[in-house]
Amino acid sequence: MSENILTEPGFVGWPNAYPDPPYIDHPSPNAAARLGAGYAPSPEFRAEHFACSSCNTINMSGSRSTDRNRLHAITGDPTNGRLRDYDCHHIYDFNYDDKSPQCSAQFILRKSHIASYNHAGGVEQYREHFGHGYDNAIEEFNAALAVPDVFRAPAVPLPLKEVESFERDYRPLPGWLRDIYLGGPAIAPAYRFGDGRLEYVQALAPLFAEGRLDCGIDTVFRAGVFGQEPLRDRFRHAVPFAFDPCGNIFFAEGGDVFFFDHETGSCEGVKAVGIDISIQQEPGDGHTYNPDEWSEDKNLLK
Repeated sequence: MSENILTEPGFVGWPNAYPDPPYIDHPSPNAAARLGAGYAPSPEFRAEHFACSSCNTINMSGSRSTDRNRLHAITGDPTNGRLRDYDCHHIYDFNYDDKSPQCSAQFILRKSHIASYNHAGGVEQYREHFGHGYDNAIEEFNAALAVPDVFRAPAVPLPLKEVESFERDYRPLPGWLRDIYLGGPAIAPAYRFGDGRLEYVQALAPLFAEGRLDCGIDTVFRAGVFGQEPLRDRFRHAVPFAFDPCGNIFFAEGGDVFFFDHETGSCEGVKAVGIDISIQQEPGDGHTYNPDEWSEDKNLLK
């Protein structure tokens, strides 16, 4: 990691800061204190234990998709052609520079990234410092930031028996999402928040992980977040179906889509955006969820 990033006073080693499996210790105790007791320290993944790239300094753009592209420009593809299965992970070492915000970032296998939740990172530090969310501007859809359609739909339509098997093991899919897995139209390339921000879709989640390096909906359902019950139990009716460029998760419940931010724990309603594809998302009620509602809501969450 670049030495000019370590600008926070009192940055010191913090042994055994993160639970097994072993990670490089991040961040400084002073930085962690800003986020309160509800956050675990942020990991930096080590290649001797994980499928990941080394860390590199990136200029933070305010866009997760752009940050991922910037990291890709530095590292190339270190994943033997499987980059779509990797997340861009922002390290919790934001430099607190108003004019030239930077942090370290690395590619980490999505399955391992999700297993490390909960953690904060550079995006949350950026948001806290500047007082607004990442992707703050009211943006127009940028086709250059959208991944190809093949990343947003199954390469081969799934057989009906596989979809039915998933629904028996877990829960029914919303009709529009079921159609996508059975070979219908691709999902939207991006989703818009109520304040105008955009977040792009990096990959459609397979129903079942096919190999040990894969991350499917079943993988997400088994993952525990915040040291609590697995997502399958926290989300009573919702189904995770897609990932953004940095490991956040899009959930569908009926006609509604929600964006789960793994750094903040927020779960916010979003609307599909598209320009050249038919989007079959059903009308939703536009409800927005936040962490305080999770334990009380009787519909989406337990």
